[in-house]
Amino acid sequence: MKFLKKALCLLFCVVLLVGSAVNVSANKNIVLRPVVTIATVTAAAGDTVYIKVRITENTYMQAMAFAITYDNTALSFVEYIRGDLTDYMTADHKTHVNFVDCESKNFKIDVTVGTFVFKVKEEANGGFYELRLANRQPNRYGEDLTGAFANGRGNTIIPTVVNGGVNIPLTQGNCKHSFGAWETVLDATCDKEGISVRNCSRCGKNDNKTVATIPHDFEENWTVDREATSDIVGVMSRHCKNCDEKTDIKTFEFTATEEEDIKNEIGSSVDKEIVNKNEDIIEDSDIIIEQKPNEDIKKEELSPEELIELKKEDAKYGFFARIFVYFFGDENYDGIINIIFKSLKNYCKKIF
Repeated sequence: MKFLKKALCLLFCVVLLVGSAVNVSANKNIVLRPVVTIATVTAAAGDTVYIKVRITENTYMQAMAFAITYDNTALSFVEYIRGDLTDYMTADHKTHVNFVDCESKNFKIDVTVGTFVFKVKEEANGGFYELRLANRQPNRYGEDLTGAFANGRGNTIIPTVVNGGVNIPLTQGNCKHSFGAWETVLDATCDKEGISVRNCSRCGKNDNKTVATIPHDFEENWTVDREATSDIVGVMSRHCKNCDEKTDIKTFEFTATEEEDIKNEIGSSVDKEIVNKNEDIIEDSDIIIEQKPNEDIKKEELSPEELIELKKEDAKYGFFARIFVYFFGDENYDGIINIIFKSLKNYCKKIF
């Protein structure tokens, strides 16, 4: 007797499954009553979630054959935990889980079909991943449930479906970012990197990057940085158009300003042709002292305190020490010998 019941039940499932592939929406025996609800849960990456499927407002149902579709980029099926039904089969197809059940008789009460267990993948992005009730052949028939549910009289039952899913709260860590265009917040200069930023429209994450410094763009002509006098050489260099960097630093004698068309003023431009042909303009990258505009070059005036210190040194070293410094110089004074040597050097350059 039990064997006969199981055989009849199996035959009924076969008829049901065949019928699910045929559109019989015009069938006069369709009953529109039960509600099938798939639960919704909240989880994080790596969690195991338990999704209950329930049937409520049920009026005599005996067999069902359906699928639950899921997003396999975020979820993987683990197992089915039995609910109130007894004669069931499940099969995972990686994108959907098929469920078939055929009870020995109609059941009227509200039931838990079962619990479908899923694993949230570690690499899952934040968002809502739906679990939807569908035809057992979802790739072909989608969510058409015609023939998916029936009672013992052969009536096709099309339930109201409430789909569920897994909600993974969106964070900056699990967001599949959607960044906007880069915006410059700090322009790059010759001596300082710039900064650009962009924002994710989904989670608000701020991303930034440095912008490489730009190359120096030096003027073709030279600019006077320090005026020349009869005692002190002038200084000129090529200035960067975008910053304070200088290159090709050169010195020039006061006589060069008289012989050539050189305006001996701070900030005045000296044509490159004049610089290249004039032998009195000498390259000297060690010159770093600059004169501020309109500042006269004067001999150093000593304060009263410095004069006292000087007198103390005079008393310490005596007359002969001062004579030595006068001829050979020290760290503050060139000395007669050094001055004569520099003059001869510049004279020889002009001749040869």
